[in-house]
Amino acid sequence: MIKEILDKIDVQDIEAVSGMDATFLYRESPTSPMHIGSVAIIE
Repeated sequence: MIKEILDKIDVQDIEAVSGMDATFLYRESPTSPMHIGSVAIIE
């Protein structure tokens, strides 16, 4: 399944993560989640 998804990705659409994003990914662990979520409802 993952291989099928990866085969559909166009390499030209891939972008490098920013330094700040890389820091959050590097520092994340099972005991210290660094992900953030938000929802905005605009009417």
